[in-house]
Amino acid sequence: MFDALNVSYDLVRSVQPLIRRVAAQDRSLADQLRRAVASPALNLAEGSRLCDRSCANHYRIAAGSTREVEAVLRVAEALGYVDAAEVADALALTDRLSAMLYRLRHRRGTRR
Repeated sequence: MFDALNVSYDLVRSVQPLIRRVAAQDRSLADQLRRAVASPALNLAEGSRLCDRSCANHYRIAAGSTREVEAVLRVAEALGYVDAAEVADALALTDRLSAMLYRLRHRRGTRR
């Protein structure tokens, strides 16, 4: 199976308990995190089956959403909703997924 898609599923699993923690303090931020963390998996799944330029667009959107997950986690930590240790694993996964998406979007011989 597509490795980046598996990492995106791991990211969803790692963020899921954090969504509940953030929701206890800030429902709006938790909702944004919930939507942002689902987006990379959904866009990777759809983009992986496309052969035209639209697959690159799905990978671009997945990359942006991955950065959004990172930002929401950092904001939640800065606001004191979660602590740094709680978000460390999820942030490591956002970094890993971002690197994978960069490679998908910038493969040699393709314009992505």
